[in-house]
Amino acid sequence: PPLKMTRPPRPKYPTAAKGIEGWVRVEFYVTPEGRTERVRILSSEPAGVFDAAAVEAMESARFEEFDWTEPRLAVQRIVFKPE
Repeated sequence: PPLKMTRPPRPKYPTAAKGIEGWVRVEFYVTPEGRTERVRILSSEPAGVFDAAAVEAMESARFEEFDWTEPRLAVQRIVFKPE
């Protein structure tokens, strides 16, 4: 069954990004308890600008608990826009 997100990532726009838009594609594992772990960058545009903020945001995201015994692999794209 698909994973259901209960707390989406809330990325903080880095001040060093200076008004540009971008995105980061991250890969991570979701534990049976619904926590994320082993977050890593797959790709980003522009490269490196939003990576740390995306990892931090994904580490705080949560999913519904599930009955599997092993963590499940997932991928998420996080978009950054200046406010």
